Amino acid sequence: MNTNGNVTGSKPIVSGFGKLFIATVEDKGGVGKSVICDLLHAGFSQHELKVGLIDIDGSNSVGCMQHADAIFADTSDEGWQAMISKEIRDMPLPGGLDVLILDTGARDGERFQAELPGFASRMARVGGRMLVIRPVTTNIFTHERAAQFAADTQNTNVAVVTMEVRAQGRTEKHFQKWRNSENYKAAIAAGAVPTYVKNLGIEFMDDAVACQLSIGDIAGENFGKPTAHKRSRELFDDTSVVWAQDMIEEQMTIWLPAFMEALKKRENGNG
Repeated sequence: MNTNGNVTGSKPIVSGFGKLFIATVEDKGGVGKSVICDLLHAGFSQHELKVGLIDIDGSNSVGCMQHADAIFADTSDEGWQAMISKEIRDMPLPGGLDVLILDTGARDGERFQAELPGFASRMARVGGRMLVIRPVTTNIFTHERAAQFAADTQNTNVAVVTMEVRAQGRTEKHFQKWRNSENYKAAIAAGAVPTYVKNLGIEFMDDAVACQLSIGDIAGENFGKPTAHKRSRELFDDTSVVWAQDMIEEQMTIWLPAFMEALKKRENGNG
């Protein structure tokens, strides 16, 4: 697992979080789970924190394509949970992770939720916390699942964030129906905290995945890594680099207060 240094200068403050295990979970595919995880990896890494990524999306393992140090855990194999538990166990040790990120695939929700109490308990034992991001689109089923997950985890110490995916043609106005819905109200009442992910651009992300580059690679001009496509620098000029740097900083500025609020709301099992 690697650590990237600051590339954009001033950064939002991440003190007060402690050890974190962040999972992005939604049974629908194509909702930006891997993009969210990529931004999380870049954002926390730039604070000189040690960040690890585990990818359990067997059908479309974008995390492993973009991050050479990512670990793939095949959920069809018995004992896949042990790979995650080991990273949690090692967090307090020298060289252990500060932040562990889990990228899940479509239809992994039920499997993940069955293991959630164990993961949360292990995080508590190392003095850390568990935070789950539920991406929502304009699809009502993502709304229902987010609200149900918030209710299912109420009265636990698992923090929950609902995240509007303002991408693929969706803008803030497209989420008015979600914000006026009973599902939204139920999620908030159960202790979930709302936030959003900005649009990184379809062409930008398609090129990044094709070149096997993370947004952190682009922001840090890491075009010479062994797995990067030879045309990477041609596709991502200086303007693209600065844009990636600004996007990471802006997104973390949006997310960190929401994460802190969610963790406080579920402190000591309060929902």
